[in-house]
Amino acid sequence: MPALNPKLFNALERTFGHVTIANQGLQSAVRHSPNWLRGGKLRADVTSGGEYYRVNCPFCGDTRKRLWFHHMWGTKDEKTNQEFVHLVNCYNEECIDCRDRQIQLSEMVFAYGREAATPLKNTASPVTTSQANQSPIRLPTGRVPINDPRCPAHAKAYLEERGFDVDELWERWKVSYSSMSSDCSPRIKDRIVIPVYHPKRRLLAEKNKVVLVGWQARSLVMVAHLRSTSTPGE
Repeated sequence: MPALNPKLFNALERTFGHVTIANQGLQSAVRHSPNWLRGGKLRADVTSGGEYYRVNCPFCGDTRKRLWFHHMWGTKDEKTNQEFVHLVNCYNEECIDCRDRQIQLSEMVFAYGREAATPLKNTASPVTTSQANQSPIRLPTGRVPINDPRCPAHAKAYLEERGFDVDELWERWKVSYSSMSSDCSPRIKDRIVIPVYHPKRRLLAEKNKVVLVGWQARSLVMVAHLRSTSTPGE
């Protein structure tokens, strides 16, 4: 199945090399409404998730393709002429968290021309709740809750020393620990597994549920090594 936005996909591939597709074939809906903070001027919002293109982030040194581009990224809405350069996120270090960085990324991707930014015809039907809840993302296996007695002490200590409550992390965000998982890419060992949820797709989910769109895994191999080799007072 080809990419929904082949021009953008090709531009990303030319800029970053290998690109993977998440939620392939899932189109998005656009909602138009008055923006009363700007005198009622019409604004366009992407109201659902959709197909994403994943690459390694050039700003934080990510090597796990945690920079996600929405398939409408860089396009312009036909009704408002609004450019969707904000539909991108780095799930590694939140590198693309301001307008200046979004523009910088746009100039990088479209360095050879802005043909990918031409408007897309919105021929898709609005995404239904049941469609939005069908996430292909799977968390690594071999996980235990981060507050579980089976979770090693160094994993809990790593979080608690940074001011986190392990009970809250599990109850609210389902943060967990995996000693080993070979059925994910890349394979992981001795890691804290952090689910990533999409804030806008959450609006389409059933009550009290969220939509999983990815995950991160914090390595604890070096943490355990440093603890075992350090001496009191260091």
